[in-house]
Amino acid sequence: MIIAERQHLENLMQQQAVEMRMKEETVLSKSFRTLSSIATYLAGSSFAILRATPAYLEQNISYLDKNAGALYPRGFRPNNAADTIGIICVTNGLASMSIGFCILVLVVSSWCLIFGTELAFRGEDDGSMSRAVDGLYAERKW
Repeated sequence: MIIAERQHLENLMQQQAVEMRMKEETVLSKSFRTLSSIATYLAGSSFAILRATPAYLEQNISYLDKNAGALYPRGFRPNNAADTIGIICVTNGLASMSIGFCILVLVVSSWCLIFGTELAFRGEDDGSMSRAVDGLYAERKW
Protein backbone atom coordinates (compact mmCIF):
# COMPACT_ATOMS: atom_id res chain seq x y z
CA MET A 1 0.00 0.00 0.00
CA ILE A 2 2.81 2.40 0.83
CA ILE A 3 4.54 1.63 -2.49
CA ALA A 4 1.32 2.37 -4.39
CA GLU A 5 0.84 5.68 -2.58
CA ARG A 6 4.45 6.60 -3.24
CA GLN A 7 4.08 5.78 -6.94
CA HIS A 8 0.86 7.81 -7.09
CA LEU A 9 2.56 10.77 -5.41
CA GLU A 10 5.53 10.63 -7.83
CA ASN A 11 3.19 10.50 -10.82
CA LEU A 12 1.21 13.43 -9.44
CA MET A 13 4.40 15.47 -8.97
CA GLN A 14 5.55 14.68 -12.51
CA GLN A 15 2.17 15.73 -13.87
CA GLN A 16 2.28 19.01 -11.93
CA ALA A 17 5.85 19.66 -13.15
CA VAL A 18 4.73 19.19 -16.76
CA GLU A 19 1.75 21.50 -16.20
CA MET A 20 4.08 24.13 -14.75
CA ARG A 21 6.39 23.83 -17.76
CA MET A 22 3.38 24.15 -20.09
CA LYS A 23 2.45 27.41 -18.38
CA GLU A 24 6.03 28.65 -18.72
CA GLU A 25 6.01 27.72 -22.41
CA THR A 26 2.75 29.63 -22.87
CA VAL A 27 4.18 32.75 -21.22
CA LEU A 28 7.37 32.57 -23.29
CA SER A 29 5.39 32.06 -26.50
CA LYS A 30 3.26 35.11 -25.73
CA SER A 31 6.36 37.20 -25.07
CA PHE A 32 7.95 36.06 -28.35
CA ARG A 33 4.72 36.89 -30.21
CA THR A 34 4.71 40.37 -28.67
CA LEU A 35 8.38 40.80 -29.53
CA SER A 36 7.80 39.82 -33.16
CA SER A 37 4.81 42.18 -33.42
CA ILE A 38 6.86 45.09 -32.09
CA ALA A 39 9.77 44.24 -34.40
CA THR A 40 7.41 44.19 -37.39
CA TYR A 41 5.96 47.57 -36.47
CA LEU A 42 9.39 49.13 -35.92
CA ALA A 43 10.70 47.73 -39.22
CA GLY A 44 7.72 49.26 -41.03
CA SER A 45 8.25 52.58 -39.29
CA SER A 46 11.95 52.54 -40.17
CA PHE A 47 11.09 51.79 -43.77
CA ALA A 48 8.71 54.77 -43.78
CA ILE A 49 11.51 56.96 -42.39
CA LEU A 50 13.83 55.63 -45.07
CA ARG A 51 11.39 56.45 -47.86
CA ALA A 52 10.15 59.81 -46.55
CA THR A 53 11.53 63.10 -47.81
CA PRO A 54 10.37 66.21 -45.98
CA ALA A 55 8.44 68.71 -48.09
CA TYR A 56 10.75 71.55 -47.09
CA LEU A 57 13.65 69.73 -48.75
CA GLU A 58 11.73 69.04 -51.97
CA GLN A 59 10.76 72.62 -52.62
CA ASN A 60 13.03 75.50 -51.75
CA ILE A 61 11.08 78.27 -53.41
CA SER A 62 11.82 81.87 -52.50
CA TYR A 63 9.16 84.48 -51.99
CA LEU A 64 9.27 88.24 -51.88
CA ASP A 65 8.32 89.96 -48.66
CA LYS A 66 6.35 92.99 -49.85
CA ASN A 67 6.84 94.99 -46.66
CA ALA A 68 10.63 94.62 -46.40
CA GLY A 69 11.34 94.16 -50.09
CA ALA A 70 13.64 91.20 -49.36
CA LEU A 71 13.76 87.70 -50.78
CA TYR A 72 13.34 84.91 -48.20
CA PRO A 73 13.56 81.16 -48.78
CA ARG A 74 10.50 79.12 -47.87
CA GLY A 75 12.37 75.91 -47.22
CA PHE A 76 13.98 75.14 -43.90
CA ARG A 77 17.38 74.77 -45.54
CA PRO A 78 18.51 74.20 -49.11
CA ASN A 79 18.38 70.67 -50.49
CA ASN A 80 21.98 70.56 -51.63
CA ALA A 81 23.62 71.94 -48.49
CA ALA A 82 26.38 69.81 -46.96
CA ASP A 83 24.75 69.61 -43.53
CA THR A 84 21.43 68.57 -45.08
CA ILE A 85 23.08 65.78 -47.05
CA GLY A 86 24.92 64.67 -43.89
CA ILE A 87 21.71 64.58 -41.86
CA ILE A 88 19.95 62.61 -44.58
CA CYS A 89 22.83 60.11 -44.80
CA VAL A 90 22.90 59.59 -41.02
CA THR A 91 19.11 59.22 -40.83
CA ASN A 92 19.02 56.75 -43.72
CA GLY A 93 21.92 54.76 -42.26
CA LEU A 94 20.26 54.49 -38.85
CA ALA A 95 16.93 53.55 -40.43
CA SER A 96 18.65 50.83 -42.48
CA MET A 97 20.37 49.45 -39.39
CA SER A 98 17.06 49.49 -37.55
CA ILE A 99 15.40 47.53 -40.35
CA GLY A 100 18.20 44.94 -40.25
CA PHE A 101 18.03 44.48 -36.48
CA CYS A 102 14.24 44.29 -36.52
CA ILE A 103 14.33 41.59 -39.19
CA LEU A 104 16.92 39.70 -37.12
CA VAL A 105 14.63 39.87 -34.06
CA LEU A 106 11.68 38.78 -36.19
CA VAL A 107 13.58 35.76 -37.55
CA VAL A 108 14.79 34.65 -34.10
CA SER A 109 11.38 35.05 -32.48
CA SER A 110 9.66 33.21 -35.34
CA TRP A 111 12.22 30.41 -35.10
CA CYS A 112 11.58 30.11 -31.35
CA LEU A 113 7.82 30.12 -31.79
CA ILE A 114 7.87 27.44 -34.49
CA PHE A 115 10.50 25.03 -33.24
CA GLY A 116 10.17 25.62 -29.49
CA THR A 117 6.46 24.87 -29.46
CA GLU A 118 6.93 21.88 -31.76
CA LEU A 119 9.62 20.42 -29.49
CA ALA A 120 7.50 21.02 -26.42
CA PHE A 121 4.42 19.21 -27.69
CA ARG A 122 5.82 16.66 -30.16
CA GLY A 123 9.08 15.67 -28.50
CA GLU A 124 10.15 12.03 -28.45
CA ASP A 125 11.18 11.73 -24.83
CA ASP A 126 9.61 12.70 -21.51
CA GLY A 127 11.93 15.66 -20.94
CA SER A 128 11.11 17.44 -24.20
CA MET A 129 8.90 20.04 -22.50
CA SER A 130 11.66 20.93 -20.04
CA ARG A 131 14.26 21.01 -22.82
CA ALA A 132 12.04 23.29 -24.94
CA VAL A 133 11.39 25.71 -22.09
CA ASP A 134 15.09 25.81 -21.18
CA GLY A 135 15.92 26.52 -24.83
CA LEU A 136 13.33 29.31 -24.98
CA TYR A 137 14.82 30.86 -21.83
CA ALA A 138 18.26 30.76 -23.45
CA GLU A 139 17.01 32.36 -26.68
CA ARG A 140 15.13 35.01 -24.74
CA LYS A 141 18.36 36.19 -23.16
CA TRP A 142 20.15 36.37 -26.51
